[in-house]
Amino acid sequence: RLLQLALFMGTLATSMFIARRVFGSWTAGTAAGWLLAVPVVTFSLYTTASLGNYGEVLLLGNLIIICSLRIAVQLRADKLANHWLWLVFGLLAGIGFWAFGLILVYIVPAVAYIGYFFIRSAPGQAARNYAVACALSLAGFLAGSMPFWIFILRESPLAAIQELGGSAVSGVEGLGYLGQIFQHVAGFLLFGLTAALGLRPSWEVRWLAIPLLPLAVLFWAGVLTFTIRSIRLDQQRRADLVLLCGVGGTLTLGFILTPFGADPSGRYFLPLVVIAAILAGGFIQFLAAAYSRLAWVLLACVSVFQLWGNLDTALRNPPGITTQFDAVTQIDHSYDQELIDFLNQSGTTRGYSNYWVAYPLAFLSGEEIIFVPRLPYHPDFRYTDRDDRYAPYGEIVASADEIAYITTNHPDLDQKIRQGFSELGVDWSERRIGDYQIFYGLSEPVRPIQIGFGGTTP
Repeated sequence: RLLQLALFMGTLATSMFIARRVFGSWTAGTAAGWLLAVPVVTFSLYTTASLGNYGEVLLLGNLIIICSLRIAVQLRADKLANHWLWLVFGLLAGIGFWAFGLILVYIVPAVAYIGYFFIRSAPGQAARNYAVACALSLAGFLAGSMPFWIFILRESPLAAIQELGGSAVSGVEGLGYLGQIFQHVAGFLLFGLTAALGLRPSWEVRWLAIPLLPLAVLFWAGVLTFTIRSIRLDQQRRADLVLLCGVGGTLTLGFILTPFGADPSGRYFLPLVVIAAILAGGFIQFLAAAYSRLAWVLLACVSVFQLWGNLDTALRNPPGITTQFDAVTQIDHSYDQELIDFLNQSGTTRGYSNYWVAYPLAFLSGEEIIFVPRLPYHPDFRYTDRDDRYAPYGEIVASADEIAYITTNHPDLDQKIRQGFSELGVDWSERRIGDYQIFYGLSEPVRPIQIGFGGTTP
């Protein structure tokens, strides 16, 4: 959690700085920081769980915006006083690109923003300086993203490109491209946006803090109206606001037009949460200029709304605040230690389970208990080899003479396992611990492929 805390604090500080830089006052920075310090539930979830490098992307994305704003100051003055800033910009973009392709929602508008001022600056005699600056940015990007390019050269260029394009979720909807776009738009408006604004938890359809929910909706409608009005009328800040909105626009287009739109869980909208908080800081500053007390009361009410949502979801345990959207994987982890103790006492420390059981068991037991994710966790028995992510675990389990199976909240899967064992003439015992169903004491080892599970790997 310490690393996630450091990344969160970095994102908080840089968001406040951006709001102050764009709107020219720490009033905006303070308001933006408050909305992120007491964030919406989805933001709390994905900046706490170490899942998918979201925390890294949010911090790197903010730093890219800050570099872009500083470079624009140079270009507006028609001079390049600091070439190294361009190198840092490229390096941050490169590291982010290697860490997680989501960083592209920052890189694309940032490059367009810098390009706009680059063209307007008409370098003339200073063309050589601009060429050096661009070369430094490119060099920084290549250096920061070097691990990605090494993988491309050594392993599978096509696989890496497909991964960036959303191959992990491609085709899951079973629709034509136009049908997918329609479904992505609906998912964006009904599920993604409502989770990003804190109106509901990302893992269930349930409104949060209903007494304050209308006020929250009106607040964000006010932020949107203020932003559009500022872009139209505030020429001094127009380009900076377009840069911020460009992040949200790039994210929205990417969600709608690519296979990533098949996952409206809310996690892909985290950059939008940060941008919305920064713009809300400007809105509060605007209100405070004329109605100081009303502005801060409104901010306090929205903060209470977001805090209420966090407490409501955290206290509904199980599942609590969770990354899981399927009831099968919403596991009551208060039984984890009892499960570990039972497996150690019964001598069955090797076996097969699903993705959401195998790796937590290995972590919590210090790798004394090794289970391989070769069982499905979807109700329709869908399974992907991507779940089995660490080959040495597979080798350890494959060589074990005594194995067990662990399932969670999946009676149909339990029945298929029993049927498979019976058809093979294998005897076994069962034990229920919380949400965990354990099949152990097998008279002989049975591999998932023998009973119709586990893809193509023994």
